[in-house]
Amino acid sequence: MVATHSVVRVSICRGDKEVEQAMSTELVPGDVIVIPANGMIMPCDAALIQGTCIVNESMLTGGECPGDKDQLCRVSYRHDSTPGQPVKAVVVRTGFSTEKGQLVRSILYPKPTDFKLYRDAYLFLLCLVGVAAIGFIYTVTLSVMNNVPAKLIVIKSLDIITITVPPALPAAMTAGIVYAQRRLKKVGIFCISPQRINMCGQLNVVCFDKTGTLTEDGLDLWGVQRVDERKFLAPESSVNNETLCSSVFVAGMASCHSLTNIEGQLSGDPLDLKMFSATGWILEEPTQEETALHNPIMPTVVRPPNHFTKDTNLNDHLSETASCEIGIVRQFPFSSALQRMSVVVRRLGEKHMNAFLKGAPEVVAGLCKPETVPESFAETLEGYTRHGFRVIALAHRQLETKLSWHKVQTLSRDVIENNMEFLGLIIMQNKIKEETSGVLQNLHQALIRTLMVTGDNMLTAISVARDCGMIQTQDKVIIAEAVPQKTSTQRASAGTTPTTLHPAKTHSQLRSRWSAPVTKSRPRTNSTLL
Repeated sequence: MVATHSVVRVSICRGDKEVEQAMSTELVPGDVIVIPANGMIMPCDAALIQGTCIVNESMLTGGECPGDKDQLCRVSYRHDSTPGQPVKAVVVRTGFSTEKGQLVRSILYPKPTDFKLYRDAYLFLLCLVGVAAIGFIYTVTLSVMNNVPAKLIVIKSLDIITITVPPALPAAMTAGIVYAQRRLKKVGIFCISPQRINMCGQLNVVCFDKTGTLTEDGLDLWGVQRVDERKFLAPESSVNNETLCSSVFVAGMASCHSLTNIEGQLSGDPLDLKMFSATGWILEEPTQEETALHNPIMPTVVRPPNHFTKDTNLNDHLSETASCEIGIVRQFPFSSALQRMSVVVRRLGEKHMNAFLKGAPEVVAGLCKPETVPESFAETLEGYTRHGFRVIALAHRQLETKLSWHKVQTLSRDVIENNMEFLGLIIMQNKIKEETSGVLQNLHQALIRTLMVTGDNMLTAISVARDCGMIQTQDKVIIAEAVPQKTSTQRASAGTTPTTLHPAKTHSQLRSRWSAPVTKSRPRTNSTLL
């Protein structure tokens, strides 16, 4: 299956710059292959040794958006200083040893699972066998003492065994599973492993992801709220207009992303796609011919629509001239650990560069100058998150004029992402799926507890949980922040003695916020957020 799906013709490097064509079935670990500019289906696991590329790993990881891959030897950026060089990769694994091969192998030959139900069933059968053995010995002994004929002794002894351990038990269980499977099929549920049906009867907790499971896959731009003189302006539902076209805020929305063109279509993170499409701007990437003939470091350019090229706001940093074309010079990709991403851009005709920062509002606000963050920041953010909106903050910084393109490529993101100016909030709406409430209600009626596991803002998660019925209106919600316990080394350096914390003494470590009066509810149907 793996071989048939991945058989393609590849270019293999042999000797000094000699490239020959071969079938992918001939690849072995250690071969160096050339990845064409128009892309290909990777028939193996490989590591880049020259250049960068964009890989769609949705089949393996489940992620929706393609990701950038850099070469191993050193950190490489989208526009390298040696343009026109082919992208090369060394083969690491082939066949069933690849990630795809292991996935197929796990489907064809699943690992045996050890469930407690099966262990208890075997133990129960063992007890029955023991009881049958005792009865068998007692019957034989008593019959021999009473001079019962041998034929009758055998019949009675076997009767005891068959009564204690029914031989039709496996057939009866199989018939029950088949009947249950047919009932599931009638309601559109197909089961490829009938043995798992018995296990479903023991379920008492079901965990759900929020985005894409309880809610729709995509996000819609609800609006933006800009900041002016440390005050939030009124929310604006659209940014694709002549008034905001040349503003710093819209320029940040149009340039602070990791989108790229693949076969004429924009590809990247769904959130970035929604934000960029809302601006109405156009993204243009240099072709190989342009990079080779004109400028070896030509950046990706974003520009507003042709009918919005007129300057309308002379007070903004990015609106000093009529042109609004912006080149993306450097990208610091989004990091889930840092909860932010940033870019360095240069506007056409300007001598200085600008930096844009986008990410979690609390993180972005902490990297901005305090005098640029509105006083009502926390209150405004809490208001949006309580209504289930996903909020992203945007910040801007004008870099020093002396910074050159090569200097920017060597700077770390910590140098760029500080002393920013807070620009405002981007409010995204994630709608709940129509079938979510019904499914959760059915689970509650079956006395199955439901949990939401999400990395989004806690108040946003609580709002979604209430809207879909996972948390009832009268339920009490506690928001707790876990404080990591210090190790013995940390306590020694701080000059403290180790103490044992009892549950009654740790309430001071919890920050609780009550969102509803305390009422009683059934423990098995009360939903909880992780």
